[in-house]
Amino acid sequence: MTELKWTRDSTFHDGGRNFRARGPGVYDVPEDAVEEYLDHRSGAWERVDEDDTEQSANDAGSEDSNASDDGDTETTSEPEGEGGALPFSPEEHTNAEIEERIADIDDVETVRALKNLEEEQQDRSGAADAFDDRLTELEE
Repeated sequence: MTELKWTRDSTFHDGGRNFRARGPGVYDVPEDAVEEYLDHRSGAWERVDEDDTEQSANDAGSEDSNASDDGDTETTSEPEGEGGALPFSPEEHTNAEIEERIADIDDVETVRALKNLEEEQQDRSGAADAFDDRLTELEE
């Protein structure tokens, strides 16, 4: 495993590797994912410098750590947005299903948060188009 720093205050999820980074911090990432994460379109992954390593060691013992008491990483079934849990996780739905689900969402910030999560998870152009269309409808 190699340590990389996730700099966004959001969740990054790689379903193929069963890897999740929640919020900014230093994470052990799979060796085969290092270059892919560093090249991720979000630009939010960075190599760890000396200061980050010291901060990571300090965070490991804090109550806000991403690890539970038994050493397992924290997992939840609901995606998180700025205002709390989002109504669904885009990666669990087809583009058509996403379009149907967001048709009933009237909150612009929720749609934006779902769009950002989709970009981090799978980054499908069809899903992005559905989110953009819905945002256009809501902003008119």
